[in-house]
Amino acid sequence: EAVDRLSGRGIGLSVVAEVARSLRGAASLRPRFPWGAEVEIAVPFSAARQPLLLVEAAGQSYGLPSHGVERLLRLPAAALETVEGQPVLRIETEGRDVIAPVMALPVLLGEPATPIPVEAGHVKAVLLKSGDRRCAVAVDALHDLRELAVEALALPGVDPSLVTGVAQPEGALPALVLSPEGLVGRWLRDAGQLAGAGLGLAAAPQSRPAATILVVDDSITTRTLEKSILEAQGFRVLLSVDGLDALNLLRAGDAPVDLVVADVEMPRMDGFGLLQALKTDPRLAAIPVILMTSRADPEDVRRGLELGAGAYITKQKFDQRELLATIGQML
Repeated sequence: EAVDRLSGRGIGLSVVAEVARSLRGAASLRPRFPWGAEVEIAVPFSAARQPLLLVEAAGQSYGLPSHGVERLLRLPAAALETVEGQPVLRIETEGRDVIAPVMALPVLLGEPATPIPVEAGHVKAVLLKSGDRRCAVAVDALHDLRELAVEALALPGVDPSLVTGVAQPEGALPALVLSPEGLVGRWLRDAGQLAGAGLGLAAAPQSRPAATILVVDDSITTRTLEKSILEAQGFRVLLSVDGLDALNLLRAGDAPVDLVVADVEMPRMDGFGLLQALKTDPRLAAIPVILMTSRADPEDVRRGLELGAGAYITKQKFDQRELLATIGQML
């Protein structure tokens, strides 16, 4: 009859079912005896979703998984240089100058005579990265970034190391999904001499200790999810079950903490109380705090920011890219 710590607002599983159906699957909820409930979600293996950058080259649409895209470029054609007959560009990345090869995307897909497309004196390109190697593929058009279902593709004559599947954007033609690692690997094989000379190779960045982030949440599910996301980005992660536990850990000083990500609704001491205690302690006041909670009322947001939170993120609109971008700005 009311929302409490166990009963929700009745929309979460509806969203799950809607997403499952959009992937040509289904979700079911049934009682589990002698107590509890059981949720079963079934989707086809072919329904794996990926964030894809959609581009167009030589009349064909392609999708590039975002994990292999380092930068989008629009540069004057006159800015391209030549190294042993290969067009290259100079670009600053990770604080260092890198010379990266530039070629039309179809060249890496088996059309060696394809020229670099130039429009209004400019070249549109995607800077791909695989390990320490980079190369820029020139395209006719850069569209948008979408999260799409990627289906397996098995066609004669298609190199599976380059083309990993096909996606169907709504209202558009099917897009072949390419492997950034496979494209860079094809360039390395075909231009071994230039690659051996260091073309497309970035100098190793100066190593620095990984930042330590304290995650404070009374939900073990949320703590585990945030921990896995942050550790995948190289952060060291500490966990606390509520505000009081976190405050004791920070005051002990056994493990220096660079940033705190805290829930608001917690037993013993909530996120607002933790934030207020940190900002009034001279030793801890400089630690940036991100509040991430389901409380999205404007009054709660205003209160959190007035108490000194560096950011206020609502769980209803949680996007791990937003969380990571916010952390990057605050560290």
